[in-house]
Amino acid sequence: MIKEFPINTFKNLDMVLVLPRFNGKWALCSDNGTWKCPESFIKDEEDAYEAACRLVSDECGVDDFILIPVWDFELYEENIKGRVYYAKLNTCADSSYALFRNLPENLSVNRELAIEKFAKAEVITVTQILIDYLDTLDEVRTYDIRNRREEGSLKDISFFEIDLYVNDAKNFVFILPQMLQERFDSELCAYRIFNDRYVLNISFSKFNPLFVVRFSIMR
Repeated sequence: MIKEFPINTFKNLDMVLVLPRFNGKWALCSDNGTWKCPESFIKDEEDAYEAACRLVSDECGVDDFILIPVWDFELYEENIKGRVYYAKLNTCADSSYALFRNLPENLSVNRELAIEKFAKAEVITVTQILIDYLDTLDEVRTYDIRNRREEGSLKDISFFEIDLYVNDAKNFVFILPQMLQERFDSELCAYRIFNDRYVLNISFSKFNPLFVVRFSIMR
C-alpha cells in the first residue's frame, strides 16, 4: 500500500521518484516490456534533491531542468519512505527513455491511477512556477490567490483565481497572455479575455485541460 503525504513529512527518506516532462510529453524509461518513471534509492552521500538530480541526469541525459518536489510517500509493506519530484526538462537528449504525449497502456503501474497522479503533479508544479514567475514581474504591484487547495483530489486543485494589482490594467490584460506563453511554452494552451472586466481564463496544460487559472487584472 502506498500513501501520500505533504512535502517534508519525513525527515529520513529512502528513495525518490521523478516525473519528467519535455515539451508537453512525459519521458518514461523502459522496464522489461513496460514503461515507468525514473526511480532510485538515495545514496549515503546524497539528500533527496541530489538523488533526483542524479536520476534526471542519468536517465534523461540532460542537465537543464527545473525540479520541484510534489509530495512524500510511504510504502507500508516495505517500510520505505520517499519523495516524488516533477522535472520540467528544458532540453531533450538521446537516452534510454521515450516521450509520450499520452501515457501508454503498458505502464508498470495502474494506468488510470498514474494519469490522476501525473496530472496532480503537473498542476502543483505549474502552479508553483507560476507564483514564482509573478514575483519577478515589475508590472505587478501585488497579487492575491483565492480558492487554491492542494489537498484532496485533483478536482480540488484544478482551478483557482489570482487578483493581479497592476498600474496599467487595460494594457496588461493583453500583454499577460504573451508573457505567459513565452514563459510556459507548451503548458499554455488557451485563454479568453473578457474586456469589460479585465479577466483572463487560461488553461495551462494539454495533459490536464481542466487546469485553469482565472486572472482578474486590478488597477
